[in-house]
Amino acid sequence: MFQMSNTHGFGFALVLLGAAACSGSPTSNGQAGIGGDVGTGGTPTNDGTTGGASSAGGNGGSGGALGSGGASTGGLANGTGGSSAGIAGSTSTGWLHTDGNKILLPNGNRFHGRGVNIFDTRDAGACGWAPPIIDEWIRRVDVLIDTWHANFFRLDLTSWASNQVSGTTVVQYKDVTQDASYLADLKKLVDHIGTKPGVYVMITLFSHPSQDQNELPTAATQAVYTKLAQTFLDSPQVLYGVTNEPHDTTDSAVWTAMNTAVQTYRNTEDASGPHHIVAVQGTQGYARQLAYYVSHPITAGSGVNVVYETHVYNPQPDWQAMFIDPSATIPVIIGEYGPDGTYMKTIADAQALQAQAEQLEVPYIGWSFSSQNGPTMLAGTDSDECTKVNWTITPSDWGKAIISRLANAW
Repeated sequence: MFQMSNTHGFGFALVLLGAAACSGSPTSNGQAGIGGDVGTGGTPTNDGTTGGASSAGGNGGSGGALGSGGASTGGLANGTGGSSAGIAGSTSTGWLHTDGNKILLPNGNRFHGRGVNIFDTRDAGACGWAPPIIDEWIRRVDVLIDTWHANFFRLDLTSWASNQVSGTTVVQYKDVTQDASYLADLKKLVDHIGTKPGVYVMITLFSHPSQDQNELPTAATQAVYTKLAQTFLDSPQVLYGVTNEPHDTTDSAVWTAMNTAVQTYRNTEDASGPHHIVAVQGTQGYARQLAYYVSHPITAGSGVNVVYETHVYNPQPDWQAMFIDPSATIPVIIGEYGPDGTYMKTIADAQALQAQAEQLEVPYIGWSFSSQNGPTMLAGTDSDECTKVNWTITPSDWGKAIISRLANAW
């Protein structure tokens, strides 16, 4: 999140919203109902549907007015299948890759990634004082995938130099090179996400004591990237984000730090298998600006499978320079956006960004699935979120807007 207007303290919660509206449980990736008639209506759409007007069988769903699978397993709220099936994106699984300015699925279709920022069990500081409850975190992610219909996450990792953080004693603070249990928890969560067809997760080193004052990785940070690369070497659902929000430095300094980080990942990957996508963050204004990369793309690994991440809390007049123009040349991801009330003032502004991103086929990830750091998708604050199993709260208005957007196929 933009640090000039917010501090990093986050909650993590869920809402079991919308499940009761389905007659049966929807698939995690928008597959059509079991009665969908694939062969009678046309070619399945790119986003994983087999129903609807452009797909298999009839104007109303997968096989007719309701389709024999519409109300039972394929539809979302009304069981119609057509506009609801396929919400979470393509059923394609496997490695994403870049081609020019495009981010592509294994089948060659554009990756239509939409989702939210989630956090490790430390919750960017909000839960560092509590023992981790990774199975509860997994359950909450299931809600995001199976009920909210997100198919793309930014998983933000936080660690500290000691167990004393702003006057508070934390029990979770070591990084993945130092804490085997923490690494095992992360792997359990990421592996679980990998069981959901068509769902991807960008593991981001959100905050680490080895980063400099401008949030750039240093030589000491490379060991963390190496450990992550080794751990998730064979995990096709994984992307990597280098850092959070570079600021108050030069374009060239950011470029050099990012290029070095990408090379660190490639040094591990080159020995075997495909390359994960690595996201490098904007060079200025807390990850806002991508213009420098247009004329100076990353060169490590020949620049293959590198994407360029911007955080958009700005009003619409700024979007042209921030991501509209760059996305015509380089592959772009919007890693954060949301109605912060200051820069992107309203939910309507955020919804306009969603529409613009989809028009450009730019994946986008909202901030944040949290009740403690705005703009929050969950209402209220509750320390029980750190310790309580089956903890539920209601969505904020921003959360409701996310649910509404993800209920429509892209």
